[in-house]
Amino acid sequence: RQVGPDHPDTATCLNNLAWFDRNQGNLTEAEALINRGLSIREKSFGKEHPAVARNLANLAELFARQERWSEAEPLLRRAVAIDTAALD
Repeated sequence: RQVGPDHPDTATCLNNLAWFDRNQGNLTEAEALINRGLSIREKSFGKEHPAVARNLANLAELFARQERWSEAEPLLRRAVAIDTAALD
């Protein structure tokens, strides 16, 4: 199986690398990686897929670590809405 730069598996790898960067204090790089993974997942699955919600929550967590509350809250609210709709 071939995995390219826009494959959902690449998004997972980007997210994992973002957590590594986050833990090393490279928050700007982590944010860029999470956003890239989010874009891939939105294109692959649609904007209302639970995989997108996980990326949104990860980005919100990163913003919360930086006390960027006004940016974190809408992302978490969107993630909750997506997950809630998926459960209905």
